[in-house]
Amino acid sequence: MHILIYTLEFPPCRGGAGVYCRDLAKGLSDLGIQVTVLTKSYGPNDVIVDTQLPYTLLRTCVTWNPRKDAGELHRIVRKIHPDFLLVADYGAQLTVPWAHLAQSLPYAVVLFRSEIPRQFTAAETWRDYFRYRRAKHLYTNAQHLLAISRDTLSVTTQYLPHLQHKIAVVTLGIDLQPFLSFQRETALCLKSELGLNERKIILSLSRLAPHKHQDILIQALPGLISEIPDVFLLIAGDGQERKRLMQLVKEKDLVKYVGFAGDIPEVMKPAYYQLSDIFALPSVGEGFGLVYLEANICGKSVLGANSGGTPDAIADNFSGVLVNPLDVEDTRQKLFRLLTDDNYRQRLEAQGYQRVLDGFTIQHMAENTLQILSKNGK
Repeated sequence: MHILIYTLEFPPCRGGAGVYCRDLAKGLSDLGIQVTVLTKSYGPNDVIVDTQLPYTLLRTCVTWNPRKDAGELHRIVRKIHPDFLLVADYGAQLTVPWAHLAQSLPYAVVLFRSEIPRQFTAAETWRDYFRYRRAKHLYTNAQHLLAISRDTLSVTTQYLPHLQHKIAVVTLGIDLQPFLSFQRETALCLKSELGLNERKIILSLSRLAPHKHQDILIQALPGLISEIPDVFLLIAGDGQERKRLMQLVKEKDLVKYVGFAGDIPEVMKPAYYQLSDIFALPSVGEGFGLVYLEANICGKSVLGANSGGTPDAIADNFSGVLVNPLDVEDTRQKLFRLLTDDNYRQRLEAQGYQRVLDGFTIQHMAENTLQILSKNGK
């Protein structure tokens, strides 16, 4: 079987759809499946990613004109003769309806939570209306629709209830190799360099976007400091919220208790997870949340909000804890227990680690995807 994965988002661009495609392709390749990924050319940094992949990657210039980009997709399909097409991100989903040869293949569409309302909310212009019609046609004629979480399935069926029978949930998985092969000494050196050897560290690693709600962690800190004076919140990542979050830290006089690491390289992520005591990200409306699994495999208990796809990533009171969305006091109380109840935290750490090994690797994701694609759809 030869699967063509079509996505306009792919590393070195950092985005959920791109990471999904990179890891699924590797998982399928590990199972002996022939995989080709067709994606966008980003520039000179592409080579850093491309030389490390165990499957065929084709990059092309993207015009963001779906009709023109469909011509390139058509050319690739005619050249490599895939047996199945997997349509990933929003840009790819806009392009495929114009590529008639691609649509003649059996295909599946990957569903990301944030993209469903974008595709199927009420049209305000004729352009929106025709885009809606093309998206509906694409979804209706797909053999399968692959939702990355139960919440994504729920959101999709609100807009497209007649297609519920086509939707299957395939939760995401992580590539274990970068995390299990990482040298712990690097994390210890980094912790020392940051001057955090004597601190209890809460790590929050993510883009700094409004829905990630690192501000809830900052607001919970004053109540924690009175009981855990050596607590420290380390925020890693960058984005539009950074300025507002830094201002909030100053307003609450928490400069000694909060640090901003900025954007960190992928290769350094394991070090940041390992230097922390716990991981927390009370994001609202998350599609899934790979960061929780990454922290788990690094032996950390995790905290997230009971919202969106996060409950699929965190098994409450088993691999981590779920808090009420936007609830500062509930967040404070559960952070306090994780930081002070050693037996409880260590139990979650061990269970979370094993849970990833048992069901949330890229090999599991690939096996589950392949099982669905092998079924007759429509």
